[in-house]
Formats: sequence, structure tokens, C-alpha cells
Amino acid sequence: MQADIALHLEFEDENTARVKDASPVQLNNQVVNAVPVRKMLYDHSFKIIYWPEIPPPPENMFPALLEGLSSVVIIPVYVEPHPGVIVLGWRKPQTYHSDFQDCMASIRLQLKEILTQSQQQLHFRGIAVRFDAILQAIPDAMVFINDEDAQGWVNQQAADLLSLSGPGEHAPAVLSGAIAQLPITFRVTRLPVVSQQVNGQLLIIKE
Repeated sequence: MQADIALHLEFEDENTARVKDASPVQLNNQVVNAVPVRKMLYDHSFKIIYWPEIPPPPENMFPALLEGLSSVVIIPVYVEPHPGVIVLGWRKPQTYHSDFQDCMASIRLQLKEILTQSQQQLHFRGIAVRFDAILQAIPDAMVFINDEDAQGWVNQQAADLLSLSGPGEHAPAVLSGAIAQLPITFRVTRLPVVSQQVNGQLLIIKE
């Protein structure tokens, strides 16, 4: 029962919802009034909405997206900071048996997990960029060594001091070897770094 269209309608703010990840792709970036869509979700207690026959407006609040279709499933996906809905549509009329509805419920859980992971990756990527900018601006040589044998990190000052190829990520063995070659006149301060995402040590190197 392959859908003829599939799209992610993401709420950008209280009044705006935008189509993303659509098939066919020409539906991407279409904008829909989010207010009636949100009301529909509240009215249905955020449960999956099954339309064996697409109703006319105003109940169908996005007729342009559903043009030429007979049946639709609307799957609410609540993921911060941009919740939304997944819309699946068919040109031929569909009957939504209990097995199909069980399948949709399972898909909804999987979609939420995938979208949550995507949002977290974007969030952590933004944090990493800001963190990198801060550390690069610090005049001291700084080295992060991951306790789980993952890639370590150095700022520009540390890269110059340790004669590394450049700032950024380096293998733990490379960092340990370079630090071991430092003259005894250099002082290394070790600060523990413990969080849900990473455990390690931040080394501040001064002469």
C-alpha cells in the first residue's frame, strides 16, 4: 500500500507550517497556515488521523497539497523545537484496517525517534561550533583528551606548540605522544570534563 505522496509538514512558528522532505519533491517549501492544522491536532487529541475519503474545506485545511488524492493519513510527530505532522496520501481510495493502523502507530514511534535524533545532532553541532570558536579565541594552548579513546581536540595555540598539522581533531595516541615531548619547563593543568555526552580531560598548557 505504497503512498503516492509523503511529506513532513513542520511548524516553524505559531502561524506557519512548511513542507519538507516531500515526495514528489516539487511539494517542498510550500507554506500552510499552521493555525487550523494545530486546531485539528488538538481536536483529535494528537492521535493519528485517518481520512478514507478526504473531506472538503474547511476540514481539509491544505487542499492544494492533497489535490488529486482520495485518501490520507495524518501522523502527528511532536519533536522540539519544531513539531509537525507526516502526511501520507493515495490517489485510489483506501480502507484502513486494524493491521494497517497498528503499522501506522509503530511507524509514528520510529519517526519520532528518528526526528528526535536529527534535532539533537543539529543542536550538538551548533554547540560544538560555538565551543570551538570560544576555545580558538583563548590565548592558552588547550587540548581535550577523550577518556573513551575517541578523537581528541586541540586549538590553534596547542597545534603550534605540539607541532601538529593543525587545530581540530587528532588521535589520542598522537596527542599523548606530542605532550610527552614537551620540555619540562611547560606546566600542564588537567581539568576533568564529565557530561552525558563525553568524558575526558581538558589540558591547559603554559610555559
